[in-house]
Amino acid sequence: MSASDVFCSCCGRDIVDTPKENVWHGVVPYPGDAGTGFCCSCGGDPEAKNPRARLGFAACCFVDARIPVLEQALNPENKQRFLAMTYEEQARIIFKLVERGLLV
Repeated sequence: MSASDVFCSCCGRDIVDTPKENVWHGVVPYPGDAGTGFCCSCGGDPEAKNPRARLGFAACCFVDARIPVLEQALNPENKQRFLAMTYEEQARIIFKLVERGLLV
């Protein structure tokens, strides 16, 4: 590991501390500890074609854990509408509800 390498705080993979490999590169204040970063597989790749790859493993785990919770809270009509949405639309709703403090 060179001085410009960091470990992904999610999967532990060795990554180069560049904007291309470390999602947290250049973020102030830095969200991780010294020597850590967030790889594109875990933190998301904005150039990916697949919605799950764009979100990254960590965000998908977060969303996937909350989809069933939200489903249970919805009335049958809204549940049907929610389940008919794309994954990206569902994720957007989950993130908005968490941001508003309505879902944890």
